[in-house]
Amino acid sequence: PAVLLDWRFDPLVVIPLALTASAYLWAVHTVNRAHPRNRHPRIRTWSFMGGLVAIGLALASPIEAYEGVLFSVHMIQHLILMLVAAPLLLAGGPITLTLRVASPSVRRGLLRVLHSPVVKVISFPVLTWALFAAVNWGWHFSTLYDDALENQLLHYAQHATFLGTALLFWWPITGVDPGPWRMPYPVRLFYLFLALPQNSFLGVSLLSAGSLLYPHYLTNARPWGPTPLED
Repeated sequence: PAVLLDWRFDPLVVIPLALTASAYLWAVHTVNRAHPRNRHPRIRTWSFMGGLVAIGLALASPIEAYEGVLFSVHMIQHLILMLVAAPLLLAGGPITLTLRVASPSVRRGLLRVLHSPVVKVISFPVLTWALFAAVNWGWHFSTLYDDALENQLLHYAQHATFLGTALLFWWPITGVDPGPWRMPYPVRLFYLFLALPQNSFLGVSLLSAGSLLYPHYLTNARPWGPTPLED
C-alpha cells in the first residue's frame, strides 16, 4: 500500500501540466461561449485531459518513484508517454482549438507556420516514423539510457524526446488537426502497422540480452523483486 502513496510532485512536471490544462479549458470555454451552435466537441476535451493525466501518471505517480529502481517500471513509463499520452493529446485537437480561439491576425500567422517548409519536413510521415524508431533504439542501445538515470536534466530530455517524437508520429494518424500531410485511412493503417515490427524487435532484443544492459540497476540494493537481469 505504501507504494501507491509514493508520488513525486516535480514542479517542472506539475506546473506545465496545470498551465496546459488551464489554457486548454479556457480556450474551450471561450470557443463554446462565442459559438454556442458549434461548440468544441466534448470528446476532444476529455481526450486531451486524459493525455495530460497520462503524463501525470507517468511522471509523478509511483511509476516515476520506481522507474530508477526497476527497468520494467521505466518501460511502462515510456510506453505511457508514447502510446497513451501522445495520441490522446492529439485526439483533443489542440491546434484546431488554438486556431478557433485566436484572433484573425494570429490565426493567419499560425497557418503560415503550419504550412511552412520546416513543419512540412518535420511532419513528413516517413521522417516521423524514422524519428520515432530512432529515438527508441538510440536511447535503449547506447550509454544515454544509463546516463539519463544518473543525470536529471538528461532524464528530462529523454522524456521530452519520447513524447515529442511520439506526437509527430501520431499526428498523421489521428487526423484531427490540420497539417501539411493528409494520408488516406488505408495508408494510415499501413503506417501504423509498420511501427509494430521495429517495436517488437526492440522488445525481443532487450528480452534476449544475456547480460545486464544498464549498470545503474546494479547499484540499487533491494531485497525484493526480480534480479536486475530478470527485470
